Amino acid sequence: MKDREEKIKPTEKLDAVLTWLFDNKDNLDCFYGYGLTRTYSKPKEMTLTRREVTNILNKLYADGYLNLKMQGTESVSQNVDVAHYSINFNGEVFLQKGGYTKEFSNRKLELKKTKQDLKTSQRNDRIIKNASIFAVILSTLVLLFELYKFFCSTCHAS
Repeated sequence: MKDREEKIKPTEKLDAVLTWLFDNKDNLDCFYGYGLTRTYSKPKEMTLTRREVTNILNKLYADGYLNLKMQGTESVSQNVDVAHYSINFNGEVFLQKGGYTKEFSNRKLELKKTKQDLKTSQRNDRIIKNASIFAVILSTLVLLFELYKFFCSTCHAS
């Protein structure tokens, strides 16, 4: 089980928590961060530690996909406000576009395309450079040949 969970990518963990908040948004207005479930089934089965869930919630909030509301909870003294999270519209749209996993995949594809474009550009630059050098050499040879013809024709004319 431990080996299986080590293969879960951070983007999948982010998507799992965001998806859970989306799927349960109608059950409660917002969720107490520390009390949030630690077992998820979408996009794949996983169990997260409380620390992972807290870090993920902070990341989702920092990225603008969650709302944060400080309020009391039944399990904590009413004098202490604790973080409660809810998915916002940006989070819903982001999930609809495929979430973090899709975004990461798209960035990898863009990076691969950029590297490919750079290689093509460098290859084209080498071709142009070599063609330019060849043109200079060829034009120098033509000039030398024309000078030879000029001087030889004047030498033979005398």
